[in-house]
Amino acid sequence: MAKSQDSKHKQKENEARLLESQARLSEAQRIAHIGNWEMDLNTKEMYWSDEAYRIFDLEPQQQQIFYKMFLDTIHPEDRDFVDQTLAGSAMARKPFDFMHRLETTGGKTRHVSLQGEHLLDESDKPIRTIGTIQDITKQVMVRQVLEKSERRYRLLAENSSDVIWTMDLEGNYTYVSPSIERLSGYNPQEIMNHPMGASLTPESLETAKKVLADFIQAYRQGESFDLPDRYELEQICKDGTVIWVEISIDPITDGQKNLQGILGVSRDITRRVQLGEQLRQSQRLEAVGRLAGGVAHDFNNLLMVVQSSVGFALEAVPEKSELRDDLLDIQTAGKRAKNLTRQLLAFSRRQLLQPKVLDLNTLVGSMNKMLSLIGEDIDLEIIPGRNIGKVRVDPGQIEQVIMNLAVNARDAMPTGGCLTIETSDVEIYESSAEKNVDLEPGHYVMIAVSDNGTGMDPETCSRVFDPFFTTKEVGKGTGLGLSTTHGILKQSGGDISVDSRLGKGTTFTIYLPRLKPDTIATKPSKLPSEPPAGGEEVILVVEDDEAVRNLTVRILERQGGYSVLQADGLAQALKVSDQSEERIDLLLTDVVMPGASGREVAEILSDIHSGLKVLFMSGYNDDDILRHGLSAEKIAFIQKPFNSNSLCSVVREILDAQDDVDEV
Repeated sequence: MAKSQDSKHKQKENEARLLESQARLSEAQRIAHIGNWEMDLNTKEMYWSDEAYRIFDLEPQQQQIFYKMFLDTIHPEDRDFVDQTLAGSAMARKPFDFMHRLETTGGKTRHVSLQGEHLLDESDKPIRTIGTIQDITKQVMVRQVLEKSERRYRLLAENSSDVIWTMDLEGNYTYVSPSIERLSGYNPQEIMNHPMGASLTPESLETAKKVLADFIQAYRQGESFDLPDRYELEQICKDGTVIWVEISIDPITDGQKNLQGILGVSRDITRRVQLGEQLRQSQRLEAVGRLAGGVAHDFNNLLMVVQSSVGFALEAVPEKSELRDDLLDIQTAGKRAKNLTRQLLAFSRRQLLQPKVLDLNTLVGSMNKMLSLIGEDIDLEIIPGRNIGKVRVDPGQIEQVIMNLAVNARDAMPTGGCLTIETSDVEIYESSAEKNVDLEPGHYVMIAVSDNGTGMDPETCSRVFDPFFTTKEVGKGTGLGLSTTHGILKQSGGDISVDSRLGKGTTFTIYLPRLKPDTIATKPSKLPSEPPAGGEEVILVVEDDEAVRNLTVRILERQGGYSVLQADGLAQALKVSDQSEERIDLLLTDVVMPGASGREVAEILSDIHSGLKVLFMSGYNDDDILRHGLSAEKIAFIQKPFNSNSLCSVVREILDAQDDVDEV
């Protein structure tokens, strides 16, 4: 009796343990969203665990399940796949493991994973299938979001003009976006197969190594990043050219924020660097130009005294005097100094211009004889364009430009060659950057000066217009010829470009603004005439430089025969004019003087002396004249240094003029 009770007690304990184990299994399945199932392959009847029912949105044990009912719950697009996969694995006596979609009774679509195998009878025939079903909807959705994000990232990386790359902590590339090929010519695999140094110049490689080391150290030590967020490197392209790239980097970390690598972005900034260098070059040229303009005034005053004094001395020295040769040497040196000053002013775009409406075919044609003298072994060919437009330029300056280019061409053909000068009308478009000129879109007249000489390399071409840059031997050139040419053309509203190849020759192309037909004046120009030797008029000279003032007075009195009054500024000029018993016919005044400018002197004296004619003189450039309220195109003006003949000619012309010079 006791044994029977013990047996019943143990049976109840075992049943309780079984129920407890089943409950724990059911709870584990619920938490993991994993159900188990079985299917009789003969009757097609299925057994589902509670969690399997819940996956299908059914109440546990709600109804008896058969295989057809199971197939009906599967997503229509996956139904044949599931049926064939289960049947195929049974025939092959192999386990199965696959995913599919199902549609629950609540109208939801879920992703599930099926795993299982088939039980065989003694004759090796499949009689039962057992398996698990797991709801993996959340995992699939997360994976789809990640895949979508990865596709977006890859689309961005592959189509961005910037290059996106990753690198390990040893400096080896682990990923490079396809845009690297547009940037450097290398494909991503070529970059990843080579160390970082293979694509950087030696100087940039050292910079990159230091930045990488500092970045890693700062991150690991938890220091705040005071490193620059961007830096510039020189990168070597596949064809050997060097470009500038801007690099920005960020850390790649794991879940514990441990540094695993570097994420970087490279951007081509070559054009920006070039523009910056052009700006700095322009600023340097501007500074030299301001210096040249400042020096010109005092230097021209000194030159005028030297040249005029030498001229007076030569008149007094007999032809056979031993001093005459010395004086002639001084005179020659003075002329060279004058030309050098003119070159400095021209290069700085501040030389006084006397523009006229010209046909460049006529101008170039008139230079034919002079150009043919540059060398007996040089064949000159002039190709005039048909019906080209007219330009408004200083003819003397443009002649100087063409002669400079012709002489350079001769020097580039030491054993002889062909010099070609061609003119034509051209149009500059906004997209004409290939012409390498800084011009507004519009119509221009072009002069191309070409030779078939030695040519120049790209580095030399980039510097040909720099002041004092020359490839000639010491003493053979000042380095101002092409910078002067560039300055003259820019001041005239044009520009110049160069195209050259070593051993292939050089072409300099000049562009000058073409005038519209309706803007060309039809007023006939005056024919030059010999000025009278002098006159009896009264002239007031106002000049703050005593040496220049005394010399000017001497010229006007000695060669012109005029009565001359003099003053060093406004105050003395008012005093002298007030004391003069004679009518003052002409005021000759310097433009830039301490106290009152030449314009102020002219305005005040013109109010006092009705009909007073004015001639301005200055060693400064036209920009300085305009800053003092004058326009060199509308007033009577003479540029220092001048000689006695030119001064007397201008003075006589103004005195004889019928008031056709604009009033001050």
